[in-house]
Amino acid sequence: MPDGGAGSLWSIVDDRLRGRWRIAIAAGLALGVLFAVLGYLSTTPKFASVGLIRVAPNIYPVLSATPETGMVPLYHNFVQTQVQLIGSQAVLRRALEDEALAAQPWARLPNALGLLQSSLTVKADRRSELITVKVVAESADFAYAAANAVINAYDVIYASVGGDDIGRKLRTLRDLKTPLRLQRIEIEGNIRRIVGNPDYAAGDLRELLRAKAVRLETVELDIEELEQTLAVRGASPEQPVAGAFDDAGGATAMQLDLFDPRLAELRRYRDAVHYQFERIKAIYRPLHREYIDAEKELRLAEERLLEREIEVEAEWLAANARGTLDGASTGLMTPGQLETRLERLTLKADSLRQELQRISADNQTLESLRAELDELKRDSDEIDARIRHLEIEADTVRTGRISIAARGDRPQKPWRDRRPELAAVGLVAGIGLSFGFFFFIGTINRRAYGAAQLRDGRGPRCLGVLPDLRRSRSDPESSLVAAHCMHQIRNHIETTRAQKRGFVLAVSSPYQGDGKTSIVMALGWSYAAAGHRTLLVDCDLVGQTMTHHLEMHDRPGLKEAIRENRANGQVVSTDLGGDRVDQSFTQRLGDGNQDLSVLPVGLDPGIGAEVIRKQELDAVFEQLRRKFDMIIVDTGPMMGSLEGLPVATAADGVLLSIRRGRARSRLQDCVELLERAGASCLGIVLNCAVRSDCDRYLTKSSLVPASAEAQIDDSSRPAGAAAAEQNALLAAMHAAAHRSKKSD
Repeated sequence: MPDGGAGSLWSIVDDRLRGRWRIAIAAGLALGVLFAVLGYLSTTPKFASVGLIRVAPNIYPVLSATPETGMVPLYHNFVQTQVQLIGSQAVLRRALEDEALAAQPWARLPNALGLLQSSLTVKADRRSELITVKVVAESADFAYAAANAVINAYDVIYASVGGDDIGRKLRTLRDLKTPLRLQRIEIEGNIRRIVGNPDYAAGDLRELLRAKAVRLETVELDIEELEQTLAVRGASPEQPVAGAFDDAGGATAMQLDLFDPRLAELRRYRDAVHYQFERIKAIYRPLHREYIDAEKELRLAEERLLEREIEVEAEWLAANARGTLDGASTGLMTPGQLETRLERLTLKADSLRQELQRISADNQTLESLRAELDELKRDSDEIDARIRHLEIEADTVRTGRISIAARGDRPQKPWRDRRPELAAVGLVAGIGLSFGFFFFIGTINRRAYGAAQLRDGRGPRCLGVLPDLRRSRSDPESSLVAAHCMHQIRNHIETTRAQKRGFVLAVSSPYQGDGKTSIVMALGWSYAAAGHRTLLVDCDLVGQTMTHHLEMHDRPGLKEAIRENRANGQVVSTDLGGDRVDQSFTQRLGDGNQDLSVLPVGLDPGIGAEVIRKQELDAVFEQLRRKFDMIIVDTGPMMGSLEGLPVATAADGVLLSIRRGRARSRLQDCVELLERAGASCLGIVLNCAVRSDCDRYLTKSSLVPASAEAQIDDSSRPAGAAAAEQNALLAAMHAAAHRSKKSD
């Protein structure tokens, strides 16, 4: 079913906004202007006053050069300390006592301290010796007074009164010792945690690494020896080796436990540790200390058990080879039995390799921590030495490292004015919101506003469009366009119908008032003008629009034909020479034409929409097919009438008409209903379309020049203004035919 939902991004947007572009643009401009004004008024310009404080890396000595008169140790840390001091609570409280700042209305507010702190920015420039003190406020006077008040307060508290004296140096250095001490405590704790691991009882991890490496080398030699033995046994499988084994190829666990009771104790200990680990795993997370300790204990118990099993099995094999084992369990060692021994040694080797990797990683971490600890100790010792030196030189070093390079200036223009930006954002947001809203409306309520929305290749094709004649009466070409479009629709229908017998075409619509009756009459006029024997049937038993329009409500018709099961005299011809039609009827339908006939609804009160059946319609339509080339049936709306579906199933094809602006969901329901009923939907006609859609189906050269309108007299129009208003489409086709004759 056409929905216009596929294609490029522009086609999707155009489909959703079709018919809503003007209101979307108007609403977008209105919202955009509103949001722009609100955005412009939502903020005020900011003024900034900036002062500079210089922190010299070195000063001239009073007596002799000392480290304190040279480059400041950890100079950047020292500068950052000054930055923190400038923004400290002590400085800000002192600044609020400044006379110039206290005179500002803002400074007298209860939260003046917080406002001053939020408007103050202190930043050190790493490329110079300057610290920038900036105050940003809505008032230029306040920014100017606040910046100078903060600089003066800092100068009084820290810079001039001991800001760079020995006491300040000592405090700074002692402050630096605190993080070093904390880092040292943390590193020493990490070292103790590694060294105190129960797995590293030897203490020296390097010695433990060497011991584990030797043990791994021994196991690998045993593995190599077993592999060689297996290679020999593979060549001589019948070579016997004395021993007692179970059916699987090795000593049973019970035999090993009897041979060495300590092995059974290790197995029970391993099971108890495993049970305890499962309980801890259900309580703690993997990174918890209890979880880690329990996991290490379980791994150690398993390694000890595996190692002891290998040793006991080796001892058991040796005793079996000597024949010192009790019982009659002697037999031959097969390659499978040797492979069991090899598998256990391989597991032991893998365990040793993993342990070597773990010990190696811990050893590297330990060496790195020790190196870092040594570096921290050196830094701490250096700071201690400097503190002792400062205590000795306390009387010689004087203030002079910090100075005010520039005080705050009075701002002459805003530092930042975001009003234009916010206004632009508001304008874009308003327009976007409007288009987004109507896009959403168009998504949930899709309507047919153009022919392009009815073409997607997945459902019935769009056979054509018809213009909105009520809105284009001032257009001299409107009647020509309407007639041309109707003839195009007729040609499209002709490409689908069989030409050897009469064809029954039912015209319906999703809604009432979609112009189906006008299309029936105009299409019949077009077929008759093309020389086809055409019959118009009014099967809209409730509305009876065509019957009333032609003033044939007092004539027998379809109801009588259904009752008699044949059309016997109910068909009315439009031939002016006939006896069954009057002058007013032919003027309403058009010029008399012997190829155009009408079958009205009829008079029988016993035949209603509720009793209409497909079988009865089939009989009547089959008789009409033998007399007419084209039978065009006007029926009620497909979804809202009782006779619509029986007529559609009895007809050879169905034409659906939808008025511009109608919801496409109902149209899709109609198509699905026809498909389920087995009816053939030939296509869709968009009624009351705009001129741009009509131009897709015609060219200027296909129209009679509009100047011919002046040559048409009143006699070329249907008689009666009321008739023209009732069927503007038929009147347009009638007028177009006369224009064509005049042009010729």
